[in-house]
Amino acid sequence: MLSFNGNRMVGTIPDSLGNLTRLRVLALNKNDFTGSFPAIGGLSLLTVLDLSSNNLKGTIPEFIYSFTSLQIFVIDANDFNGTIPSNIGYVSSAQLINFNANSLTGTIPTQFGNLLLLEEMYLAKNDFTGTIPSMIYSLNHLTNIDLSSNNLNGNIPSNLEALSHLRHLNFNGNALKGTIPTQIGYLTSLESIFLSSNKLSGSIPTQIGS
Repeated sequence: MLSFNGNRMVGTIPDSLGNLTRLRVLALNKNDFTGSFPAIGGLSLLTVLDLSSNNLKGTIPEFIYSFTSLQIFVIDANDFNGTIPSNIGYVSSAQLINFNANSLTGTIPTQFGNLLLLEEMYLAKNDFTGTIPSMIYSLNHLTNIDLSSNNLNGNIPSNLEALSHLRHLNFNGNALKGTIPTQIGYLTSLESIFLSSNKLSGSIPTQIGS
C-alpha cells in the first residue's frame, strides 16, 4: 500500500511508481499534484486507485482498462478530458467508479453493462452527451448511480426494475425528456431519486410509494 492522501503535496506524480509492480493500493487523493495521469501501467495488481481531488489533467490512459483486479477507481475532482473508451468493460472487478467533476466528453459506453460487480457509479459534473445506455440496468448490484450535471438526452430507460438494490439515483441537470417510467415504483430499496432540471413531462407514476 502507498497512501499519501490528505496532504499538501505538489508537483507531478513520478512515473517511477510504476515500478512497484506488487502494489495493491495507491491513494494520492486530496493533494495538489499537477500534470497528467501517471505512467503506472506496471501496476496491474492494483485493487484501489484513488487520485481524486488534485489538479491532474489530460486523458485517462488506455492501460488502466487492463487492470482486471481494480475494484475501486476514483479520479473525481480533477480536470481529465477526452472520452471513456469501450474497454472500460474489461475492468471486470470494479465495484466503485467515480469520475465526477472532470471535463470528460462523449457518450457513456454501453460496456459499463459488463461490470457486473459494480455497486457505485459516479459520472456527474462532466460533459457527457447522448442517451443513458440501457445496458447499465443489467447491473443488479448497483446501489448508487449519479449522472447529474451532464448533457444527457433521450428518455429514462424503462428497464429499471432490474436494479433491485438501488438506493440512490441522481439524474439532475440533464436534458432528459419523456415521462418517468412506472418501473421506478418497483425499486423497493430506493431512498432518494433526483430528476430535477430536465425536460420531463407527464405525471408522477402512482407506483411510487405504493
